[in-house]
Amino acid sequence: MAKVILEPIGDPRERIHDEASWKRQLDHMSGLNAALQAKRDAVRDGWGEKYRARVHEKGKLTSWERLDLLRDEDSPILPVGTLINDGRDFDGRNSPGAGVITAFLRVHGMWTVVIANDNTVASGSWWPQTPEKIQRAQEIALRLRVPVVYLVDCSGLYLPEQTHTFPGRSGAGAIFRMNSLLSAAGVPQIAGVHGDCIAGGGYMPIISDKVYMTEQAYMVIAGAALIKGAKSQQITSLTIGGPDVHVHVSNCAD
Repeated sequence: MAKVILEPIGDPRERIHDEASWKRQLDHMSGLNAALQAKRDAVRDGWGEKYRARVHEKGKLTSWERLDLLRDEDSPILPVGTLINDGRDFDGRNSPGAGVITAFLRVHGMWTVVIANDNTVASGSWWPQTPEKIQRAQEIALRLRVPVVYLVDCSGLYLPEQTHTFPGRSGAGAIFRMNSLLSAAGVPQIAGVHGDCIAGGGYMPIISDKVYMTEQAYMVIAGAALIKGAKSQQITSLTIGGPDVHVHVSNCAD
């Protein structure tokens, strides 16, 4: 085995900066780090306590709570793409983290890429940059050959911004191309459907290798409210695409 001799390079810090200059730089960097952490905390807070309470009133967990239960006890949650859409205004609304969490975490000892709609931000809707953020996480998983876990709780596109969300090479439709590339490469994909998964939120899970649904979840192209408005039919979204339908009729869920 070759012996590698490591020699220090550069000058000691004391020869370059006096103590006062060094302290000023440390204080400045601490301020930058604090500002960055404040932005990260704001993304994690989503749309705030009011919307977390709404999620809990439905008998559901927030997406961050799901990640905390999914991860191994000693595993960190390592988000990527946290500050996408930072500072952007959408007619008086904001979309912390583009309304989706993408993160590394260990599950049963194996590193995974988790993609989870933030259900405290417009019920997990897709915003401009949301599809691209999802695709970047999928590409990371494809390159590293690590499993993808989707925690889907998505009310579809945020309609006022749909023209900036769906079309284009990195628009929402390209997510499903990435689903197929992952499948072709043998990268495992597991999807959990935890809520009101409408339109694109309903498409995304079904290409996965395994799909599970909670009892009050549904996957539909159009929900009951839209059907009622268009056809005056009094049906529920669970009747259209609840777990009984997708497990026993469509075979889209396991």
